[in-house]
Amino acid sequence: MKRLTKIFVNLLAVLLVCTACFGMMGCVKDITTLEVNVKVYNQTEKESQDLTLKVDLYGHLAPKTVDKIISAVQLGYYNNTVFYKSGDRSQIFLGDIIDNNGEVAVSKYTMPTTDGEFERNGVKGSNLLNQKGAIGLWRSWYENDSFSTSDDAMNSGKATWFMPTSPITAYDNWFCVFAMIDLEDEETAKAFDLIINAFEDSNYEEYVLYYTGEYDASKSNENNGLTAHVVDSESFDEKDYFEAKGNQLVCYNKQTIKVPTFDGEISAKVVSIKVA
Repeated sequence: MKRLTKIFVNLLAVLLVCTACFGMMGCVKDITTLEVNVKVYNQTEKESQDLTLKVDLYGHLAPKTVDKIISAVQLGYYNNTVFYKSGDRSQIFLGDIIDNNGEVAVSKYTMPTTDGEFERNGVKGSNLLNQKGAIGLWRSWYENDSFSTSDDAMNSGKATWFMPTSPITAYDNWFCVFAMIDLEDEETAKAFDLIINAFEDSNYEEYVLYYTGEYDASKSNENNGLTAHVVDSESFDEKDYFEAKGNQLVCYNKQTIKVPTFDGEISAKVVSIKVA
């Protein structure tokens, strides 16, 4: 009897260990790591460097968003995208804008919209804070006096990332933070700091993002029927762009951005991304 009891205890212990292992494996599968290959100019060493950003996607917190991002990666959406800033906000953007043989251009891809997975939109999953290292899904806005959002606007995220360079508490629970940059990885931390520094000391060119065309609310996954453009700020003609009115939803409506450059070359961009 004692022998049977001992065997039973041993089997139970093995079962518990296996259950724990499978549980750990389940958690691991919820985190997908991306390797983001970037080329960024190192102003200290006076040369461009090829580095890797490691990014962890949290599928258990924002499954729809993470699926969208992985699909965009597989599509090649992020290849040759440039890092840019909008105004003086403490965040860097990635998506929509590419390096086309040394020229800034709009991406050829138009991504479909995704339901916002954050508390203000009734989803409790992703409430990660908007701080340095976080990656959130940028989304569209209704144009009105306060340039604010509505419930519909909360479901307008496509595939553009925003990456705070310092805490943005006003964003907490208002945007889906679906990933974190692994700043504990030495190369990743170096790469991200170089990207941030690329915007310092006026090492950037200003461009204007804008739309032309006739707005069509039924074409939300096609830029609402509008055509996106990006031109250097001196070439922008005020009379040409589409101006949103009332509840017309736009990703950007005549937005001035900063693209980092050095000696006339784009100095911070993504070469490619892959799932590790």
